[in-house]
Amino acid sequence: MGFGKRSYKGDQRELRHREVTLERDAHNRVRQILKSKTELQSMIRAERKAAIKSSRATLLGKLMERIAPCFITFAYDPRDMRCISDPFDYVLFDGLTIDRRVKQIAFIEVKCGRGSLSPVQRSVREAVDKHRVFTEVWTVGDPEIQLCGFRGGWLIPVGLTVSYQALTFPHSPRPPTRPAPRTHTQPRPHSSTTFRM
Repeated sequence: MGFGKRSYKGDQRELRHREVTLERDAHNRVRQILKSKTELQSMIRAERKAAIKSSRATLLGKLMERIAPCFITFAYDPRDMRCISDPFDYVLFDGLTIDRRVKQIAFIEVKCGRGSLSPVQRSVREAVDKHRVFTEVWTVGDPEIQLCGFRGGWLIPVGLTVSYQALTFPHSPRPPTRPAPRTHTQPRPHSSTTFRM
């Protein structure tokens, strides 16, 4: 009988020890989960802040691209710039506004901060540097065939059926006479090509 009592008390101690160990392990695991959750939340917060900062920098860069031609330090007349946005921000036709004669043409990219040219922009720069630039004039249609006409003060494509009353308003002006066809000067043979469709 004495042997049975010792065994029973030993089992109770062992069981109590296991319960204490299990409870301690559970508390440690909960602490780890809470700690990692806090770390995870702080990482999420940090990434959100970085994304907002990056977004602000991108928006500021885009704004600077648009207003850069208006700065006093900008070397060209802003009225000579044409925005194309991609792959370069602007095409400059230097002298277009004041002289009405283009002295030079330049592709202009505005970069803010540490920005650098993209591979496509570098390829455009390379094409310009190697003089692989030319002009083309495309003439669509036969000059003898009228593509558009004026009706009721509106320019209407020929073949489009629209009632005349739908195009007039009270006190609308009379339709103007048909303008004379434009004549195109022939470009220099070395710098441009003319296509007729």
